[in-house]
Amino acid sequence: MTDVTKTKAELIDELAALRQHVATVEGRPPGGPSAEQRRIEHALRERVKELNCLYGITETVDRCGDSLDELLQEGVERERATLLRYLDMRYVGQHHEVTVEIPHNCAISEVHLEQIAASFHAAHELLYTYSMPETALEL
Repeated sequence: MTDVTKTKAELIDELAALRQHVATVEGRPPGGPSAEQRRIEHALRERVKELNCLYGITETVDRCGDSLDELLQEGVERERATLLRYLDMRYVGQHHEVTVEIPHNCAISEVHLEQIAASFHAAHELLYTYSMPETALEL
C-alpha cells in the first residue's frame, strides 16, 4: 500500500510507530523526555550559565590585573594606584543590569562568588524592591 492510498488514521498510526522506533533507537522513552530528564536538562543548562558567569568574572579579574601592570609600567607608584573593579550583572532573561563592585584583592573562589552574588541581590533589592536569589545570574 502506498502513502497515497492510506487513510489519515493509518498515516497517523504509522507516524506514531516511527516515533516510538526512533525513541527506542535513541534510548529514550516515547512521548518525549521524562520529567526527570527535563529536570536534569534544566539543571545542566543552569550550571552552564553559572560556568559562563564564572568565566566572565575570571576574564574581568585578569584584565584588571593587566591594567594595574600597565599603570605600573607607565611609572605610577604602586601606593598611588587604585584599581576598582565592577561587574554589570543581571538575572537571566532580564534587560537591566546592576553594577556591583568586586571586593579588593578578590581571588576567584566559591566564597568570593557567593559574596559577589549576595552583593548583587542586595543592590537589586535596593533598586527594584525585590531579589531572586534562586535565579541564575549573567554578566
